Amino acid sequence: MQSAQAVCRSTSEFRGLAPATKNEVAPLLARLAVAFPSMNQQFAGVSFWTVLGEQLADEQWSEARVRYAVNYMLKNYQYKTFTIADFLKIDKDIPHWTAAEAETLPDGHKPLAMANFGDRWWVCYQEDAERLGLEHKPWKTNKELKHKIEDYD
Repeated sequence: MQSAQAVCRSTSEFRGLAPATKNEVAPLLARLAVAFPSMNQQFAGVSFWTVLGEQLADEQWSEARVRYAVNYMLKNYQYKTFTIADFLKIDKDIPHWTAAEAETLPDGHKPLAMANFGDRWWVCYQEDAERLGLEHKPWKTNKELKHKIEDYD
């Protein structure tokens, strides 16, 4: 039997939010158009920004996720152009593990919590569970509990 390894899964912080409207997305994409002026060409009457907006609607991005991605691009993207695929990869992920996988995390990690992600309970960083308002309870690995018990011997 193979031992469990800390396979990190992630869930978008923006999951479950309502899709953004065109009126919410348009001013955010306008900020990118100003920051990336070389991308303002049109082909057959269609602009890059129109296609990006259509993709965001198809993918049902929330206003919060679009705002996060736009701000990320403005602060971090150093090139003069980007692709729609570059933009669609941007997300704010929450790493999480099964209990068995969390047991294999290296020592020295941030405090963990068992949190309700809606579909099931996962082990994640306590600060993520608190920031997102997830139902959670503190969680310690067996290694951490063993160390604490040994401290009293």
